[in-house]
Amino acid sequence: MSNPIRIGIIGAGEIFRLRHFPALAKIDDAKVVAICNRSAESAAAIANEFGLDADIMTDPHALMARADIDAVMIGTWPYKHCPFVLESLDRGKHTFVQARMAMNLREAKAMYAKAQETGLATQIYPSLFGFKGHNVMKRLIDDGYLGEVRNIQGGAYSVYTHYRRAWWRRYQTGPPPARTVPAIPPCVPDAPAEALPGLPGRSVRADSTEIPRGGAAPARERLDAFLGGAARRYHVDRNFPALAGTSRLSPYLRFGAISVRECVRAGRARAAAEPEAEEGVGAWIDELVWREFYHAILDAHPRVLAGAFREAYDGLEWDDDADRLEAWQAGLTGYPIVDAGMRELTATGWMHNRARMIVASFLVKDLHVDWREGERWFMRRLVDGDPASNNGGWQWAAATGTDAQPYFRIFNPTSQGERFDPDGEYVRRWVPELEGLPGKEVHRPWAARRRPGAYPARIVDHARERTVALARFRAVRGGG
Repeated sequence: MSNPIRIGIIGAGEIFRLRHFPALAKIDDAKVVAICNRSAESAAAIANEFGLDADIMTDPHALMARADIDAVMIGTWPYKHCPFVLESLDRGKHTFVQARMAMNLREAKAMYAKAQETGLATQIYPSLFGFKGHNVMKRLIDDGYLGEVRNIQGGAYSVYTHYRRAWWRRYQTGPPPARTVPAIPPCVPDAPAEALPGLPGRSVRADSTEIPRGGAAPARERLDAFLGGAARRYHVDRNFPALAGTSRLSPYLRFGAISVRECVRAGRARAAAEPEAEEGVGAWIDELVWREFYHAILDAHPRVLAGAFREAYDGLEWDDDADRLEAWQAGLTGYPIVDAGMRELTATGWMHNRARMIVASFLVKDLHVDWREGERWFMRRLVDGDPASNNGGWQWAAATGTDAQPYFRIFNPTSQGERFDPDGEYVRRWVPELEGLPGKEVHRPWAARRRPGAYPARIVDHARERTVALARFRAVRGGG
């Protein structure tokens, strides 16, 4: 059994709020070992009332100096909280304070900065009584001092540009220092894979998916290679799937082999040392912030894994067409850029982001298949499958999510291919039936002078299906 968290309370009345603080609410084995109050009699009376075997003290500095105390709770006494909070943190105590009085912006920022510096568990509740307290809270949020990226109401941002501004303010406060982590247990010795038991009633099908080499070292190698090369033109090349213009770090971010903060820090250092890389690195970092944005949305609204963020769109009409869904999954739709993306996914477990947007739009707005079918398929096939990012991307494409693509903006798969794969290199790489078609002709095989017989005909007419999609979205929106 672990040792209990030993708490010292400054301000005897604070015992009534022992479970007020979220960080303490999850602790079942907290133990109050000392109560400090100006009146020893009052402190003793409270200890007696709650049946606490706690030391009674009148000197808060002596309480904070005690080596047997892990956490300090500071109540409405003493009235000047800031010096006591700073002292408590300096002494290595987790610190919780109900700061109702004498809270100003300078003191609040000093306390939060110290909390960031020490990395200790800290919760500071400025007063919300009266305009001054509300203004302090607003400024703390605006300047990025309050924990997660939250809006003034304490909720998640639903517009990316607003989130991005707050995210950067939060990032500028700097990370907490590295903490000691428990050692990973040694591997089980002499346990060959063939000796492991199978799963009764389950068949496991081998495929050709390329699995990246795992671990922190390969992640950093890939990061260094990207920042030393493709990052310079990322803002230009990222939309062209035939080019190696992206970082390919998504599987490492997904499994925690590297952190977003480490990527951002390395990217900013590269841009500072190499100004010509600044625009490309900046565009790449924006994509990392998008990833954080989707995680914040999922954290605040877990319901998005089951339905639309914009709940009215749960009423959209979808087609239950297994044949069309299977054609999309197999890369046999007759639209070359769509089929190239889906075949890349099958072969590699990865798909270029531009292709992801194109195939998602096609499934939802050309085939009228529920976006959740595509979301599920991606999670089954992607080596970087991340519930938050995957859901956010699909809801963006389906126009059902937060800050999503407008419902009336529907990708034309043919023009998308001609624009972002102008020489047809990406399509020919993944759709060998079209290797014989030159240049942009590869994107319109139905109009080619010599039509490739092995390639399927288009399963739908884009112009017609676009009209159907618009009508269905307008029906949900009441004709708007």
